[in-house]
Amino acid sequence: WTSTTTPTPLPTLFCFVLVIKDTREPELMKVFLNKGIGIFACDNFTVLADEDLVLGSLPDGRPVPVEAVPGDKAWMANIPGSTQKVWHNTNIFLRAWYRIQQDGVYRHADWTVKVDPDSVFLPQRLQRLMLERY
Repeated sequence: WTSTTTPTPLPTLFCFVLVIKDTREPELMKVFLNKGIGIFACDNFTVLADEDLVLGSLPDGRPVPVEAVPGDKAWMANIPGSTQKVWHNTNIFLRAWYRIQQDGVYRHADWTVKVDPDSVFLPQRLQRLMLERY
């Protein structure tokens, strides 16, 4: 007697990233794109930016659209009362979330993941962990 089991499918991921153009983030995203890793290995993804930006195409040749989020850009400035500089980006991130909600693509995935462009993101690892825990 043999038992055959159907493997449980991994949870699907919709991933999105907000790229700040005047930083190193576009170059990092191009590296991930050329290798098809990071958010580009998710089941579906969206790339948003603070202004018009071209990244290129996936390894299979499909172009990757980048949508500029209208409104004020993020800026680097001192924290009031301090000499420490930080990114002031709350407003553009809120507009990015609103854009993701309006588009609705995330509804077709089990999970939505907001990824920082300068992070090492391993979608398959996250999917396996989520499968084990949820």
